[in-house]
Amino acid sequence: MKGLLIKDVLTLKNQGKLFLVIIVFYGFFAATMGDPGFVNGMIVLVSSMMFLTSFAYDDLAKWDALALSMPITRKNLVSSKYILSILLAVLGGIVAVLFNVGFYLLDNRIDLAGQMTSVAGIVAIAITFCMILLPIIFKFGVEKSRFLMMAILLVPIVIVFLLDKAGISMPTAEQLNKLLLFSPFLLVALVLISWVISCNIFMRKEI
Repeated sequence: MKGLLIKDVLTLKNQGKLFLVIIVFYGFFAATMGDPGFVNGMIVLVSSMMFLTSFAYDDLAKWDALALSMPITRKNLVSSKYILSILLAVLGGIVAVLFNVGFYLLDNRIDLAGQMTSVAGIVAIAITFCMILLPIIFKFGVEKSRFLMMAILLVPIVIVFLLDKAGISMPTAEQLNKLLLFSPFLLVALVLISWVISCNIFMRKEI
């Protein structure tokens, strides 16, 4: 398992350089606007979506067939992708926290506690998105899943739009904070359910 993660990290080395460029780019805009809030989402989104690149490189290299000729199980391959996606989302959250702390040291007028809560919520959303997307990737492959990914991204936007048209009010900040407290338990359940589905899909898949 450790070797699989190291392989993916090395594969994503060039993506890491791009990630740093994006942080600098959006950091500049946040500094000029005096508001780091929108950068939180970009940092976590870019970081968490980097796992798609590892799937793309694996497909190009026919990695699954090679890996299964070694003492590596299908569950190992699935589990490594889940660990990678979660680590990348958490890494994005850590970078966003450090960015906000640095911004606060330069301008202590920002609501640091509010920004930390925002980062936690964004990380939870990113992990949720990854858990929904991973079984789809194992079923259809990364290229076909890119189109489905766009559809999945549109679903919450459509739901919010329909709720607004129906006159249903959005959750208050207090309600969202309460939901955030329960999110770790919900995420653990979601990760386990998603992992089981992906394992079942990959077990039956012809390599």
